[in-house]
Amino acid sequence: MLKLHRKGQSLVEFGIVLPIFIGLMVFIFGLTVYCYNLIALSTMSRDVARELVVTCSNTAAIDTAIPTIVNRYNASTATKPILYVWDKQVHYSSVDSASGKPSLTIVMKAENGLDLNVGLPASISMGTTMYWENYSTN
Repeated sequence: MLKLHRKGQSLVEFGIVLPIFIGLMVFIFGLTVYCYNLIALSTMSRDVARELVVTCSNTAAIDTAIPTIVNRYNASTATKPILYVWDKQVHYSSVDSASGKPSLTIVMKAENGLDLNVGLPASISMGTTMYWENYSTN
C-alpha cells in the first residue's frame, strides 16, 4: 500500500528542483557575461589610455589618434564585449591632478545589445586615468 503513494514522488521532486536549477544557471551565466564585459572594457580603456599617453603629447594629437585606435579595436576580436555593443566613442578629459601633472581620463561605454531583458544592466562603462610624462601645451 505504501508503494502506491510513492510512485510519483521523484517526478514531483524533479518538478520542484528543475526550475530552481535552471534559474541558478541563468543567473550564473548572466553574472559571468557581466564580469567578462567589465574586464573587456577595463582592458580596452587601459590600453587606449596608455597608447594615447605614450604616443600623444597634447589634446590635438589625441583627437587625430582616437579614430585609428578605435578602428584597430573594432578589427580585433581579442577583447570585444559579448552581448554588448561597444559605443565606439572614446570620451576623454585632460585635467591637472593634485600633483601638478596633467592626466588623461578615458571613459568607454557598452550598451546591452539584446532586445530581451535577461537581467543584464542596460549599459556599462569603464574609465581609466593615466598621467602624462611628455605633455606639452602646444
